[in-house]
Amino acid sequence: MDVYGEGTFALNKGWLYYVVVMNVSVGYAFYCLGLGLPFVLVGLLYRRALGAIGWVRRHSLLVMRIGGGLLVLIGLLLVTGLWDDLTIGLRSWAGSFGVWL
Repeated sequence: MDVYGEGTFALNKGWLYYVVVMNVSVGYAFYCLGLGLPFVLVGLLYRRALGAIGWVRRHSLLVMRIGGGLLVLIGLLLVTGLWDDLTIGLRSWAGSFGVWL
């Protein structure tokens, strides 16, 4: 009984479905990990997080002004077309990084 096809490419063999299911499962697992890990870390480091959250609360006006300034800056970059130049430059710069995983 040749269920996996021993390296032959055929849509009626089990290995193709196995590969698809495994890739989707691994992708979904990494998605869930990336989504949930920050919440788990905040839960584990709650005492430390209180210090950072307290700082943001105390300086909320400064945080809002910086955020608003960044929104205005990005808006101006988008309107002038410089945002495209910036992202193209960042893409070429980041494309030179090697995979270290």
